[in-house]
Amino acid sequence: MAEKERKKTIVRYLEGKDRKTDYKRAAVPESRMNLFWAILKGRFGRLVLLNFLIVLCFAPVIGIIVYRALALIAQDGLGPYGAGLLIGYPVNPSIIGYAESNALNNDTIFFSLLIPASAVAAIGVAGGAYLVRVLVTTNGIFSFRDFAQGIKRTYLPSLGACLFFTFVLFLAQLSGNYANFYVAIDSPAAGWMIASKVIGYLIMSLVLLICLWMISLGASYKLGAWGLFKTAIALTIGTFPQTVLFAAVAVAPVFLVLFTSGFLLVIGSVFYIIFGFSFCLLVWESFTQWAFDRFITPPVEEEVRAPSRKGKIEPPMDEATANERRRRILVSQGRSRLMSRPVMPLSEGEELYQLPENFSRADIRRVGESRKSLGAEAENYCRAHIGDERYAEYNKNFEEREKALPGKKKKPPKKPPKMLNKR
Repeated sequence: MAEKERKKTIVRYLEGKDRKTDYKRAAVPESRMNLFWAILKGRFGRLVLLNFLIVLCFAPVIGIIVYRALALIAQDGLGPYGAGLLIGYPVNPSIIGYAESNALNNDTIFFSLLIPASAVAAIGVAGGAYLVRVLVTTNGIFSFRDFAQGIKRTYLPSLGACLFFTFVLFLAQLSGNYANFYVAIDSPAAGWMIASKVIGYLIMSLVLLICLWMISLGASYKLGAWGLFKTAIALTIGTFPQTVLFAAVAVAPVFLVLFTSGFLLVIGSVFYIIFGFSFCLLVWESFTQWAFDRFITPPVEEEVRAPSRKGKIEPPMDEATANERRRRILVSQGRSRLMSRPVMPLSEGEELYQLPENFSRADIRRVGESRKSLGAEAENYCRAHIGDERYAEYNKNFEEREKALPGKKKKPPKKPPKMLNKR
C-alpha cells in the first residue's frame, strides 16, 4: 500500500508528455543490469566515438580546469614564501593568509568562467543523454543522428541543469576559500565560515543529484522549467539511497581526475578522454529508466486502461460485460454489409475466365458467362450460410434496433428534367 502511494506521489509531480523518439520503446528483456552489460559489450566502440563528441563540447571546461591547475603551480613556485629569512626580496614582514588569498582570487575568476563554459558543455550533455536514453529504451539501437536530435530537443533542460550546478559550485567554492582564509588569519568568524563551508558543499552535493535528474528527465519528458525542477526534487527524495549510490558510481572517475595526482591522475584523464562521459551517461540513464519504469512509465507488455472522467481507473471487466460493450459499439456504428452477410471464399468458387492477349467476341461472351456463374455461386453460398450463428447474432441486434425506430416515409423519385428541344 505504501509503495502504491509513493508511486502516485511521483506521478502527480510529473507534468509532461513522454518525449517521442523515432523508435518504439522496447520491453526490458531480463533486467536493467543485464541490459547495461549487453550494451556495454555490444556498443563499446560507438560509445567511445560518442565520448569523443562530448569531449569536444567540454573543451572549454577542460581548458579552464587545466589552466587553473597550471596557474596554481606557477603561483606556488613564484610566491614569496621565503620572505623573512633574509634571502627573499622584496621583504614581506608577514605572509599569513597569502596562499589562501591567492586561491580565493584565482577561484573567483576560474569558477566564474565555468558558468558560461557550461553552456557549451550542455550541447554534449543534451546530445549524449538523449542518444543514451534511446539506446537504453530500445535495447541497443544506436544512431549518431539521435545526437543531433537530442541537441535540438533537449538542449534547454540540459542548459538549465548545467548553469544551475556551476553557479552553486561557484558559490560553494567561494564559501570554502573564504573559510580557509579566515582560518589562516585566525579570525573570530572562522567557526562560522567553516560551518558555511560544510553547508555549502552539502548543498552542492544535493544540487548535483537534482541536476542529474533534471538532465535525465529533460531527455525523456517534455516539462517546463518549474515542472522539471520539482519533479527532479521529488525523484531525488523518493529514491534517495539509490540516487546517491548510482550517482557515486557514475561520477566516480571524476574523483580520479580532480582529487588525485601522479599515476592515478593519468589513468583518470585517459579514461575520461576515451570512455568517461559515455560511462557516466550509460550508468545514470540505466538507473533513471529503471526508476521511470517503476514510478512513471507503465510496462510495455501491460495493457493500460484509460482513466474515467472522475480521474479513477476503471475496474477490470468480466467477459460478459466486455461482450456487451463490444456489441453496443458495433450497433452504434451501423450495420456493415460485409459483416451482415456471408461472403464466399475465392477458393470455393469457379475460377473466373481470363481474357487472352488476342481475344474475340466469343471470349468476351465467355467472360460474361463466367461472371454470371460466379455471381450465382456467391448468392447460393450466401443463402446457405446466412443462418449461421455468427451472422444471425449480428443481424438480430440491428433488427431489434430497426423495429424500435419509427418508420420513415420514402420520398418520391424526382422526375428527370425535360430536354429543351422536346415539348
